[in-house]
Amino acid sequence: MQRTKDFSSRKKNRSLAALCLVSLMLTAPAVQANKVVVIPLGSTTNIGASIYWTGEWQDGFQYAIGDGMQYGGSSYLCVKNHESSSANIPPNETYWSLMAGKGDTGEIGPQGAQGFQGAEGPQGVAGPQGAEGSQGVQGAEGPQGVAGPQGAQGAQGVQGAEGPQGVAGPQGVAGPQGAEGSQGVQGAEGPQGVAGPQGAEGAQGPTGPTGPAGTSSWTDGTDQVTATVNVGIGPGAATPAAALHVDGELKLESSSANCDAAATGKIRWSGSDFEGCDGTAWMSLTKVYDLSVPTVTSATGKVWMDRNLGASQVATSFDDTAAYGDLYQWGRPTDGHEQRDSGTVGTQWGGAQPQPDHGNFITGFTDWLSTPDPALWNGVAGINNPCPTSFRLPTDTEWQDEIDQYGATGIALFDSPLKLVAAGYRSSFGTLGNAGSSGIYWGSTVDGASARVLDFSSGFASLFSYSRAGGFSVRCLKD
Repeated sequence: MQRTKDFSSRKKNRSLAALCLVSLMLTAPAVQANKVVVIPLGSTTNIGASIYWTGEWQDGFQYAIGDGMQYGGSSYLCVKNHESSSANIPPNETYWSLMAGKGDTGEIGPQGAQGFQGAEGPQGVAGPQGAEGSQGVQGAEGPQGVAGPQGAQGAQGVQGAEGPQGVAGPQGVAGPQGAEGSQGVQGAEGPQGVAGPQGAEGAQGPTGPTGPAGTSSWTDGTDQVTATVNVGIGPGAATPAAALHVDGELKLESSSANCDAAATGKIRWSGSDFEGCDGTAWMSLTKVYDLSVPTVTSATGKVWMDRNLGASQVATSFDDTAAYGDLYQWGRPTDGHEQRDSGTVGTQWGGAQPQPDHGNFITGFTDWLSTPDPALWNGVAGINNPCPTSFRLPTDTEWQDEIDQYGATGIALFDSPLKLVAAGYRSSFGTLGNAGSSGIYWGSTVDGASARVLDFSSGFASLFSYSRAGGFSVRCLKD
């Protein structure tokens, strides 16, 4: 903002200053002067004229003759009325006269003595505690420690219930035969005894006359029998109403055949269950399937089954036992091993097909297969994909998307539409653990000889790599 001055007022101020100077000269004691300073004011030198001091030089200021100011450490006197700008900035001699130049920088003085050390200040407030880091990868199981000393014998327990009667001991040695007694009265005739063994087959009789032509046509060219009409087997199926009527039991041997399009419609005994091939996977014939496959949709846009495989309901709490479901070894089909109370066996499977002929949980190894196969759960077409048709296991990235969406804790994932539950796990030694406190869910992504999982407890959730021989939960994702 420009500043202006009343020049007439300033002249009055200068005149007043001149009178004060004359008065001071008349009353002051005599002083011997060695030098007289003459201050030029325009073209006229006025002894005793006053200076109107304006401080630091300002741009856009109305300077008048006789105004003093400071610029760059030097003092200047205005010798021509003007409005200040970069065109007339000091030391422009048309507008300014130097009164006192800036002196040279003096020498640096000696360093002062060091001051006393101040008292120690109070301790600052403690900063907030940092966020808890993610849980590290579970280390290998350490060696068993040395057995501790035997504890003191406990108090005698309550007497148990009486056990069942033991097996009868062997009959003692017969005593000496007594004297023969007198013959008793003849008793009533006893019941007929058990029929004796069948006698030897008699000689073949003569051939009978040729009977009428039968109603069935059988061929046997390659160790197979083909019927072109309905077939009845057994005495009660002489005239069957179905294509095959069996009067009696029908036994199926255990089979590890692959289920593909060519095997659609076949049934087999897996070693633990009757199964039928639907063209892509063997399905249990004894379990009840909900073909509608109830689902939920995540905020990530993915459609998930609303419960774990093998669970009877959607979880209603973080430790809902009815929502735990089964525990699968990575890459195995639904063959019975996934049940929490299934038997165990310490032998890896090395058959031609990656489908064991039994339903036992294989223990003692890092992989239940003698020759690992990374493609067993690879998408909906995975050879042993345990999920319903058009569903598959999630990838590592898809699990991470859910963590990023809902939070990196087990509680956050339970509160999400997926309702993930702390179903625990089954170790590669076959033991169950952590049900109700943590959950481990398989993914389809492999990592070398291991496979990736989602691992969580109530306060954390992250992704890790675990041995494929462990038994963990499965949650299926619609492809």
